[in-house]
Amino acid sequence: MNNNKLEKFRQRKAQEFFTQELPERLKGFEAALEGTPEEIERKLEDQKEIYILNFWNKLDELEEQKKKSLELAEKTAGI
Repeated sequence: MNNNKLEKFRQRKAQEFFTQELPERLKGFEAALEGTPEEIERKLEDQKEIYILNFWNKLDELEEQKKKSLELAEKTAGI
């Protein structure tokens, strides 16, 4: 049961990140860039990779917290 809730939590967070947060962050980053179109594109791609790696690391932490929260809720419900 918990695995299903964790998977849905992970999918929801990933969807929010890739459809909303990432495009907004890249838009803000791109606005501050200078250089040729090729340089800007390369910098954008590099920054996109950084944002995505940071997101997955953060999501792993959030998922671990959620897992502990669900486990605690199950134990508490049994009391």
